[in-house]
Amino acid sequence: MTACAQCNKPGVLRCTRCKVKFYCSSECQKTNWASHKRECKPSTESSYLISQTKRGRVLIAKKRFNPGDIIYSEPPLITFNSESNSNALPIDLVDACEQINAQITTITSGITLPDISIDPTSVDVSLQFIKEPTGVKNKVLQLYKPLDDDTTPSAYNWFRTGLLMLIESCKEYLPLTEQVDENTFADVALIAYVNAFKTHNHNGGVLYDLSCLVNHSCRPNCFYTQDETNRITVRATRTIEPDQEINFSYINDALLARPIPMRRVRLSTYHFECKCERCTTPDDTRWYLCQKCGKEEKIENACKCDNGLLEKEKQIVEQVYQLEFDFDNMFDDYGILQLLQNTNPLSPKHWCLEKIHSMMYLFHEQDLQARLKCIDESASSEIINNYVQIVEHLEAKVVFMESLLGVNYAVAKMMDELAETFSKLATLQETNYEKIEEYSMRSKRMFKILFG
Repeated sequence: MTACAQCNKPGVLRCTRCKVKFYCSSECQKTNWASHKRECKPSTESSYLISQTKRGRVLIAKKRFNPGDIIYSEPPLITFNSESNSNALPIDLVDACEQINAQITTITSGITLPDISIDPTSVDVSLQFIKEPTGVKNKVLQLYKPLDDDTTPSAYNWFRTGLLMLIESCKEYLPLTEQVDENTFADVALIAYVNAFKTHNHNGGVLYDLSCLVNHSCRPNCFYTQDETNRITVRATRTIEPDQEINFSYINDALLARPIPMRRVRLSTYHFECKCERCTTPDDTRWYLCQKCGKEEKIENACKCDNGLLEKEKQIVEQVYQLEFDFDNMFDDYGILQLLQNTNPLSPKHWCLEKIHSMMYLFHEQDLQARLKCIDESASSEIINNYVQIVEHLEAKVVFMESLLGVNYAVAKMMDELAETFSKLATLQETNYEKIEEYSMRSKRMFKILFG
């Protein structure tokens, strides 16, 4: 049962206008109306359609959505807890899975495959599937199964082969039926492996009718939240025009601000290579400042002036990446300031400068009071200069990231940090900054859009 939007008790009443929010009583609905009315839209027709493409079924917007608008909300098709069903079997399934994985490793020796291994959760979801009504079963079987795609990596074939071997080894303990035979049992496990979301408390998996159709993009236009019943609500984070595909990110918001190679490493766990607009154009997280004209340019591009310093700039960037690997051994902000002095050619849009400035901010926050006790005027001046440097670069980074990603948790956090930095700077200079309130309010508005 869906939780009440006001008090989180079981919700038995649904808003008759938008059909999204639930309430436990009319009193809670009246109390919540002050905040809900801003997002409550009449549910007269579907705001999306399901379209069949070469990549499978996708969701397409049928109308315009603004940031914060609810696109849809849906309950789970199937919820399965890690190994909850499989633990009831009179067999050591962990040991059985390890044996099958060892056999597959031996069979595929010499073949380069992604790391796909079978565990009890693979059996757990199929056991839960057997308990579900026919309508739910049919919807689950309509979800994307990679073996239906000619471009599927052979790893999925081995994954399914391993599942069938596991099923055969413990067949006598499995409640197989004519409707759910060995092949269907293996298909459901494979479908869940590819499509399942984590539960809201991360102790299991969830399959959804619509949300499992939403593809990944490194520049997503929506964001989802789950309540305690694992009901999912999807909101727009950027303006979505009619006929645009609805997509969200499979990786966390902070990683979206990282370079393409870093995003690819994380996405490799989903066994596909992202072909979104950001991943098929020059990397928009790696910028440098031309040493002749001062203009910003992506690191893969040479500046349009005839400076010809592209190779030099690439070498500087590689030095910065190497230094970042040593960040764990850097314990003072003076070392970071030295690093900043070595990266002057880099634009504030460059992803590593955001990381460096965040670390500087943390160091200053930790020992600010102690350092302010210094009577050395030059030391106080240095602190102020450091903060001014942080503010200038971080503000430029916030503006750029907001233009790139729109409503985004990492951007909202940066705004909140920027407001704190302005506040610290105001203390140091004994003055007031209007931007403290500005960025504080902007971060709150963004968090409100993301989490309702």
